Amino acid sequence: MPKLALIINPKSGGGVNEEKLVYLKDFFVDSPYSFEIYYTQKPKDFKGIKDFIESDVFKILAIAGGDGTMSEVLNSGIDVKQYLWHVIPIGTGNDFVRMFKKYDWQKAMLYGFEKKVDLWSLNGDYFLNALGFGFDGAVAADTHKNFAIAWPHKWKYYLAIINNILTFKEFEAEVFSKGQRMYSSSTFMLTLANGAFFGNGFNIAPNAQVDDHLLNLYIIKKISGLKRIVNIQKAKKGKHTSLSVVKHFQENSFEIQFNSKVSGQIDGELVRFRKAFISHAGSITFLLNK
Repeated sequence: MPKLALIINPKSGGGVNEEKLVYLKDFFVDSPYSFEIYYTQKPKDFKGIKDFIESDVFKILAIAGGDGTMSEVLNSGIDVKQYLWHVIPIGTGNDFVRMFKKYDWQKAMLYGFEKKVDLWSLNGDYFLNALGFGFDGAVAADTHKNFAIAWPHKWKYYLAIINNILTFKEFEAEVFSKGQRMYSSSTFMLTLANGAFFGNGFNIAPNAQVDDHLLNLYIIKKISGLKRIVNIQKAKKGKHTSLSVVKHFQENSFEIQFNSKVSGQIDGELVRFRKAFISHAGSITFLLNK
């Protein structure tokens, strides 16, 4: 059997308790795989992850964490296309695996089949699920702040939504694809989605497919504070796409320009750009259950 690298983010989902860690190790001890474990040491532990993966001849990368942990492994500098990927969703949102219906990480590991999933690049950084600018970026930035009270990550996320839903100020954005300008206006939120879900279950791109080589761009134009509150549940349920303030485009590459640096998130990791170049970067192979 091929050798497996088990990469665990012990801080994922607000912290992994000892019982869960023992369960993970026991599962792989009883599995047919030989394996080594690496616990991420800090946020953006790119060098540690890269050194571990390249220290042996691994065939499978099993990532125990959320979308952010997957992003760190993807952007650690390894040759991402030479491995089989497997995810153990123990993060807060685990939005990417929502695209795999009835996903069971244990069955996927033991009896799984291989599925190719689109990989995307933002200014040279890889992402699998979604990236967002504007309101989404402001919420992500507030969620990552340290507070005097140690709020659970999920609580911090919803507090950040409440704080920004009324106070966030729109920004100017221009969107191009293949040299053609597609959009130019004042913007509340701009999201590019490979998967349908982000932000802990918001169904932002209900028609997204992870293997169609197309990225879904949803833009929410300038919108009043009251309408933001009224429509946020529509975005949660994927019912926002027919609103007059929502624009939708599907392409395999985009160039986005802002009037100043705008905060954003790429699979949960914070970014800040004035220009964003997004393109299809091939595919990687996941182990899934049937």
